[in-house]
Amino acid sequence: MDDAATAAALRTVQRFVTSCGCKRGKRKGSTYRLSVENEAKRDSYVQLMTSESADHFRTVYLDESYIHHNYSSHNDSIYDPTDPYVIKEKHKGRRFCFIAAIIDKNRTLPDAGHTDADAAQLLSDTLDIFEGGKQTKDYHGMFNHDYFKSWIETLLAGLEARNFHRCRIVMDNAKYHKKLPKSTPRKGSRRSDMHAACKLYGISYTASDTRAIMWEKLSRHIVEHVEPEIVSMAKEKGHEVVFTPPHYSDLQPIEYVWANIKGEVGRQYTSNTTFQQVRNRLDRAFENISSKTI
Repeated sequence: MDDAATAAALRTVQRFVTSCGCKRGKRKGSTYRLSVENEAKRDSYVQLMTSESADHFRTVYLDESYIHHNYSSHNDSIYDPTDPYVIKEKHKGRRFCFIAAIIDKNRTLPDAGHTDADAAQLLSDTLDIFEGGKQTKDYHGMFNHDYFKSWIETLLAGLEARNFHRCRIVMDNAKYHKKLPKSTPRKGSRRSDMHAACKLYGISYTASDTRAIMWEKLSRHIVEHVEPEIVSMAKEKGHEVVFTPPHYSDLQPIEYVWANIKGEVGRQYTSNTTFQQVRNRLDRAFENISSKTI
């Protein structure tokens, strides 16, 4: 079939699809109402990050994400707006997981006085890309506390090497971000261990207190006074950790960097794209990140 015949056939199919009422793009998702508690956390976060004190910190944003072998950002899908069923996207198989941190520009100086070190930038030594598993649905399952703790050590060392002090390190609420020290008592701890913990924390108790009663006292103290390991590590280096409010990824600027990177990779996707090509394009996308992008 020659090019003219192919083009004519394509136009015929397009007219038919349009006449059926189909639309180009993707169906919009559902909107969920957030709890009052999460709305309060959102307001507190926004107030903190927009206060005058925020200008006295360099803000570091970190996040994990992933990209599937078959990820594409082409607007070449069509759907029937009257069809109540949701089409499952092709997001199975191999994928690359990655983690990195960016730092906002130095707001303690006017832009005219900025050097390269004062500009917003990707902290390239924090970038780690690896092939994720196929089974775990949530990409956070590809990471764990031991891995993240080691990664945080790399981040903190990189900040120190760049003479970036008193930074605010912003991250989401993944469980492995907020893991408590191993010595922290658990709900299933033995009664004798709970006794020892109460003594250590200065919590009054009686010999007749049951495990349930002691745990109620301990858990309240833990929530109010025991910090996650990551928070303590950052404090030791003079930094502050801030957790973003749940379900507000749009308040994490690094999400827009991820969108830019995935878009650059996805626009090059074809049905013949190999997994290695995805990795090569992902590497180039990170190399192309500029201060302006961040």
